[in-house]
Amino acid sequence: MPTSTSNKDLLESARPFLREDNASVDKNLPTLLTILRSAGAGECWHRLGTFSDHLYHVYRILKLWKATDSVCLFGLFHSVYSNSYHDLAIFNPETDRETVRHHVGPVAESLIHLFCIVPRHTLIHDDLVFRYTDAELREHLQASEQKAGGVRKEENWRKKLQEIVGRSWLETCTGRLFMTRSQTRRWVKCIEMNPFVGEPHVLLSQFYVSRERFEEGEREGEVGLGLLLEWGCPWDKRVSWEGWVAWCRVVLSKAKERSWPHTSWGIISLGLVK
Repeated sequence: MPTSTSNKDLLESARPFLREDNASVDKNLPTLLTILRSAGAGECWHRLGTFSDHLYHVYRILKLWKATDSVCLFGLFHSVYSNSYHDLAIFNPETDRETVRHHVGPVAESLIHLFCIVPRHTLIHDDLVFRYTDAELREHLQASEQKAGGVRKEENWRKKLQEIVGRSWLETCTGRLFMTRSQTRRWVKCIEMNPFVGEPHVLLSQFYVSRERFEEGEREGEVGLGLLLEWGCPWDKRVSWEGWVAWCRVVLSKAKERSWPHTSWGIISLGLVK
């Protein structure tokens, strides 16, 4: 599927991850993933999935951001000694450091160990959150909002975003193929308030294409795809990053073809990305 020049480059970088061609990312990556799974990372829970998933996703983000090999390997093993937030010590920091060092090198292992021993509760809560008064926090929040060019001083962007978006935005993907004008305005406003994530652009692109507003759909789809590929992870994690990228490419492909199915069978048959 042809895309803009910048998105072509981003897609080429992301394609090995989309195709699970890990050996082309790094010839040692399949072995390292096997080592993590053998240590039990695939059996440990971490938020919305397994610890193994989380480690791999952090590695993917760093790799797509062109981090150095040592930093990427640090990301792949970043909490294997456990840390102050999670008890996930699949390697013993007292006895296994040499083993981990052998797998990832001394620079990455040193970063891994440092990340695991940093007192994050103290750093975040005592040194940052509780250091500021409520007035100072409000002042800093307002300053950041002004800098982002988003909402007015007296508005709290988190509250306003919740008010604007309302019910689960994934209803659009899972149950509603056609948004109303009111819903469209919600997504436009959502994009204005948080221009740094791709998923709202994808859903707005879907709306435009389904209404045969193909040029607008193509524009929003290109922006959404670029942001998704740049981040390397989803903003809304109820759909995987790979799923968002695939759906965006489907919608973008239909926008470029200047066509959209208007039957249930046509909708069901969507999926192929060339």
